[in-house]
Amino acid sequence: MLVQLRVICALTLGVLFSSHAAAAQDCVPGGGGGSVPAAGSGSGSWPNTLPATPFVSTYSVTVPPGATQLDRVELTGLSHAWAGDVQFVLTDPTGGRHNLIHRLGFPGSTFGASCDFAGTYSIRETSGAAWPSPCVDPSDIPSGAYNQAFGNWPSGTNGILNTPLSAIPISSGQWTLTAYDWVNGESGSLTSWQLCFRASTPTNPTEVRVPTLVDSGVLSNPGSSPATVWQHLLQHPGAAWMRAYFSSIQLPPGSVLRLTSLLDAEEQELDRFTAEMWSNGSAYFNGNQILVEIVAAPFTSANRVVIDGVGLETTANCSNAPCGALSPDGRVPSGELWSARWVNGGCTASIYNTTGGFVSAGHCFTPIGTVLAFDVPLSMNDCTMRQPPVRDQFPVIETVRDTPGANCVPDWRVGKIGLNNDGQTHFERYGVFKPLASGPPPVSSTVNIYGYGSSSNRVVNGVQQLTVSQVTTVGAGHLSYSGGTTTGGTSGAGVVWNNQIVGINSCCSGAGNGIASRIDQATFVAARQEMFPHTVHAPWDSPFCLNANSVTVPITVCNPSDAADSYLLTFAPVPAGPMCSIAGPTGYTVIGPNPIGPIPSGGCVTVQVQIARPAGLNALNLTSCYDVTATSVAGGLAVTDRGSVQDRRDLCVHQLVNPFDGVVAAVGVNTPVTFAIRNDSVVSGVVPYRFEAFGPSMEPSGAISLDGNYFGVATSGVAMVPLGATGQIVVNVKYRWSEPYDASDLVMSSDVDGDGNFEPLTSTMLRSTSFAAPAVYCTSGVSTNACTASMGFLGVPSASQATPFTLTANGVEGAKQGLFFYSLSPTAGTPWSSGSTSFLCVKSPTRRTPPANSGGSVNQCNGSFALDWNAWMTGSPTGLGTPYVAGNGYYVQAWYRDPPAPKSTNLSNALQFTLTP
Repeated sequence: MLVQLRVICALTLGVLFSSHAAAAQDCVPGGGGGSVPAAGSGSGSWPNTLPATPFVSTYSVTVPPGATQLDRVELTGLSHAWAGDVQFVLTDPTGGRHNLIHRLGFPGSTFGASCDFAGTYSIRETSGAAWPSPCVDPSDIPSGAYNQAFGNWPSGTNGILNTPLSAIPISSGQWTLTAYDWVNGESGSLTSWQLCFRASTPTNPTEVRVPTLVDSGVLSNPGSSPATVWQHLLQHPGAAWMRAYFSSIQLPPGSVLRLTSLLDAEEQELDRFTAEMWSNGSAYFNGNQILVEIVAAPFTSANRVVIDGVGLETTANCSNAPCGALSPDGRVPSGELWSARWVNGGCTASIYNTTGGFVSAGHCFTPIGTVLAFDVPLSMNDCTMRQPPVRDQFPVIETVRDTPGANCVPDWRVGKIGLNNDGQTHFERYGVFKPLASGPPPVSSTVNIYGYGSSSNRVVNGVQQLTVSQVTTVGAGHLSYSGGTTTGGTSGAGVVWNNQIVGINSCCSGAGNGIASRIDQATFVAARQEMFPHTVHAPWDSPFCLNANSVTVPITVCNPSDAADSYLLTFAPVPAGPMCSIAGPTGYTVIGPNPIGPIPSGGCVTVQVQIARPAGLNALNLTSCYDVTATSVAGGLAVTDRGSVQDRRDLCVHQLVNPFDGVVAAVGVNTPVTFAIRNDSVVSGVVPYRFEAFGPSMEPSGAISLDGNYFGVATSGVAMVPLGATGQIVVNVKYRWSEPYDASDLVMSSDVDGDGNFEPLTSTMLRSTSFAAPAVYCTSGVSTNACTASMGFLGVPSASQATPFTLTANGVEGAKQGLFFYSLSPTAGTPWSSGSTSFLCVKSPTRRTPPANSGGSVNQCNGSFALDWNAWMTGSPTGLGTPYVAGNGYYVQAWYRDPPAPKSTNLSNALQFTLTP
């Protein structure tokens, strides 16, 4: 069963296996048996008056060396009719009394479970099974391991506490077992009993959440500059590190919440968008003091923050978790940047794609808003962990898991992380991921497991280490292996063979032995596909200008999966309703092949679709909606988006330059977008306009700034376009973080009738590229005729080669032969030749593109070269810089003949660019 997590959840594994597996237990026999109750057949008035003649057995216990916790209580040969009558209480040597079993099924009145005790029972804290329910006579409860059952006992009544076994204080001395029979009529007996102890199992990593209530109140900044309007010092003496949790963050546009560690000055800023991404929690900060500040934007009010908790670590356990540990340990420190420590999951997670997808174990404690930490530093000498810098921490924004079954299989989880504090994806930060295998390794294969397990070596406790194991069994849904240490926080670690993840470390089955859930389980594969589906985007309010009978709209499909795929586009009209004035269009023509593709992994393709004017779309501002579905040819997964068309007989608006590709903008770079607007009916010529950027959620986008405004804020103005004329409006778009597969919408609206309502005119798709925009560097040479050839570009350099990326060199000597040449690294610029004004700006080795003629006129500077780099890549699948993958960087110059010049040639300046997906 797949469970979508939107709330905190936890899961305990079964009796035989555990990721934080049980330590080796030392049992101390000697507890005597007898009749239950000692005499008669029950009495008492629940819960205040205890039965008068309970079974009581006391024996002397010497706690085994190294034991730190009570693991279980064994009851041998227990018999008693009507199990709901009986309560078992354990008394420790200090006199503390603790419930073990309290009246199974007892509702507080009448009777409890009518089935019978008739076997040997191991009473555990959480690693056993639940007692059978319903449980009725004449059934016997089977022998086995069962969890403590407190029922509805009011803890503390008659000094009897509902204490978990691991929390019962242990010491050598007299221990007593008491059995109360609350109801007259039945009786039984116990042959013997004993206590079993263990060393405490480290829960690695550990985070304790301490309730803390701090309310800033509602604050304003009436000034014209940003101002710190509130400060509070969160502190907890003895904490090794801390994290803040918030029940409310209210920040107007431009205001930020700033958190700073006073130990190492690490800093995080959250605004209204990023606070949502971090699920109202902060990053982890080293030390025991965090300065929390509200920096309010000018002229803002209603700034408010409410802190409701602090997560921290004060102490750590330096022992290896005995299950899964070998002696000697055998692990070695490692530094794989695709493997993450999951602090409040107590586990390890592995990044497997470029979009922040991770896999881990299903049983890991994983609320949304937890954090994956990478490049983790060594721990302190007292075993407490240290946290990496804020930029190496990423919030968990979504997870799906399968419920673990018998022997820990299935036991998997797939999830997604957001951006770090610098607005980077994991791939932008590190440029790595570990791909997933399509099948299992053979038996006897050597596998590597990179996990953040507990360790008795203090400085690597909770730090990434590599263990090497041998596959012993390949089951239908699992792998077994032996020979390596997998303890504590190693749960969820990727099991790697042939440089691919073949399984998820789930639990151990003894010293040096482990079990992994196979990565290729059908439900696991399906969950990953659903977590990272392909995307399809249709534009809003595509306009029918004047009396046009059709409109051509761009439909974009992106493929973030691990393999190329093709997609079939289908269309369906949407009935009239909210936002859709009339029934949807019925005529659709895809211009080009359908299915579209194959689209390479990480690529996007935009196709043109002609939509016929729907019947009834015959008046200004009427709208008609449609659904477009893209269905994967390989896997059958279907994804749908909604678009619309409208009647615009007053203003005809469309984007210039790349109207059918939308806008692909580099992160951090202002990208101008130009719209042509033709005035077909507005006599005054005054066109008030507004631009808004909406994300995939149809809410203002926190990733996009328009005309330098704060992210998520509209920009507006007035254009003067005389009746019958055409004008242009330019808006600058800038992304602050990458959303390469999520299409947003730049919506242009106008209020030409002056009623205060802005009606949409048109929309354009926005996508980001996660890499910097191409940039010119170095110095152009001066030719014989004083020409200075200058590099330029059009489009986006893309590993998917979906759309053209054209290299240009303008200002070249006319009618000259020339070409582009490139390398994989730049130089600062070395003289091309003695006496030459040109500089070589790319570093050997280099590769040439085909020669071309610059055109233009002899002795003039009107020549140029152009090359579609993406097409060049398609025709050059081998050679320097191949394979062409996202993240590859290239450095290009133009070379052309100039016979009177030194070396008879000259060079342009240079262009550097990086391939996007």
